[in-house]
Amino acid sequence: MRDEALNLDGVRKLVSDDDDFLLALALAEMTDALGSLSHAVARLGRRCSDPALQGFDTAFADLVRSGADPYGFEYAGRKMERQGQEDGAVRRRER
Repeated sequence: MRDEALNLDGVRKLVSDDDDFLLALALAEMTDALGSLSHAVARLGRRCSDPALQGFDTAFADLVRSGADPYGFEYAGRKMERQGQEDGAVRRRER
C-alpha cells in the first residue's frame, strides 16, 4: 500500500501529503468494505445448514470486539493469501 497508492502524485496533490493520514484513510475504507462483506456473508450463512455458518455474524462480531478467533478465520485468511501468491507466480511464469 505504502509503495503503490500512497506515493502517487495525484493522491498527494488531491488528498494529503501526510502518510499517517493517508494510511488511516485507507484503513477506514478497507474496514468499511470488510463490514459490508461480512454482512453479505452473514446473510448467506443464515441460509446454510451448517451451524457454524449460520452464526457467522456472531463469530465475526466477537472477532472484531475481542480478537477471539475460535473458528480460525485468521489462519484461513493467511492460507488463502499464500494460495493467491502461488497462483500469481504461476500466471507470471505462463506469460
